[in-house]
Amino acid sequence: MLVAEELAEPAADPHDFRVDLDKNSNRSVFIAEQAADYLPPDDWHQPKVQKVLGPAEFPVNKSLRQLLSHLCRNPAFATQGQTIRILADSGRDILSGALQDLLVNVSQIAPGDVGELRIFWGRIHNVNERDETLWLNMGNYQSEPSIVVEDELKTELLSYFRLSEAADLSGADFILVGHCGQSAQHKYVLRFAFPKYIAFRRCRVVEKTAIDANTSGESTASQDPVLVVPKKTLSVVVGCFKLDKL
Repeated sequence: MLVAEELAEPAADPHDFRVDLDKNSNRSVFIAEQAADYLPPDDWHQPKVQKVLGPAEFPVNKSLRQLLSHLCRNPAFATQGQTIRILADSGRDILSGALQDLLVNVSQIAPGDVGELRIFWGRIHNVNERDETLWLNMGNYQSEPSIVVEDELKTELLSYFRLSEAADLSGADFILVGHCGQSAQHKYVLRFAFPKYIAFRRCRVVEKTAIDANTSGESTASQDPVLVVPKKTLSVVVGCFKLDKL
């Protein structure tokens, strides 16, 4: 006699958010919106429950880029007790736990973070290339933290994010999953394994007259997004925050 077998339900994932590094479809660095135009961080604080093949609760899927956008909007949003699970290589666990414990702003790196896998985030202030190595610096290259990207990984990074030159990353906000080392001069150095372990966001600014110059029938679908600033408005754009000068 044939006995109908019940389909096994997948085990519930207790984490609030799930980041699959293999499913990152947005590889653009440039954005058009200011930070205030992004969705409120409530989408992270109170995740919706997704039902999959049964009553088990599953985490909301997010990307590193979305996480970075929320951090730029509200640097303190990870203090709500959220948990996160990061996967890659067809489901292999990379990192999981309380988001507040894993997330480190580069200005707050401590000796306890050295050698540990963490989620680091901050802003790149300047870019240097030396001996085929790319240095993405958070400030003074001699004393403040830097991301080091060596030779082959540098080529892969530029290709992955469709960048013509590394200088395009100057002024960009970033988030990465990786390790922190420390030099003999006590400078913190960040490293990551693959381009999918990092994400960037940077505003591109053009004068409004440059947009008006386009013909009405010209398609702009393939162009990079831009942040439009009126020509007569004197402003300073810092990362993705625009400050008007008085």
